[in-house]
Amino acid sequence: MISWPRIAYVLVLALLPAITLKPAHAQGPDVAFDHNHTFSEVVDYLEAVTAAYPDIAKLHTIGKSYQGRDLLVLEITNQATGDGLTKPGYWMDGNLHAGEVMGAEVCLKNIDTLVKGYGNDDFVTNLVDTRTIYIMPKLNPDGSDYYLHNPDGMRSSVRPHDSDRDGALDEDPPEDLDGDGYILQMRVRDATGPLRTSSEDPRLMVGV
Repeated sequence: MISWPRIAYVLVLALLPAITLKPAHAQGPDVAFDHNHTFSEVVDYLEAVTAAYPDIAKLHTIGKSYQGRDLLVLEITNQATGDGLTKPGYWMDGNLHAGEVMGAEVCLKNIDTLVKGYGNDDFVTNLVDTRTIYIMPKLNPDGSDYYLHNPDGMRSSVRPHDSDRDGALDEDPPEDLDGDGYILQMRVRDATGPLRTSSEDPRLMVGV
């Protein structure tokens, strides 16, 4: 006669291979979407992701920004199913322009979904097994940090620029060309233009 403890022991041994087939990961880092993340916060998060999920996440530095920050790209793919370069790839980036900080948050949300969903969600698992996803949350880390830490706006990069090609850099604000104390914009009539003067307020332009 076989005792119940003996049967339980045999069942446990039989189930062990099935239990260990699923990839084991450390508890992944949490990312809170209650503020726009600075570049240093993004770096800390990406490094924590690669530490927690080394079999599906790899961090690459593809260059330096104007101010010397690393340009970081996170590669997400199951390395056990093949090198990332052998699979169809998908690219995602955010914060191309300084003020487009929400693009970086979308990238972070996608990373969080992919790494935490792997092994738990069939669609995400298949995606990471068969594809390579490259995500660059801060394509413009210099401009992004300037935008987040300063009250004045910036559209693009902190790199000095000669807008009017006079040989001087970053000294091209709007100018009072006729000296009347006003800086104005000129409207040039175009029969095929996309805008027209508002019927409610002639100072405004509205879509045709």
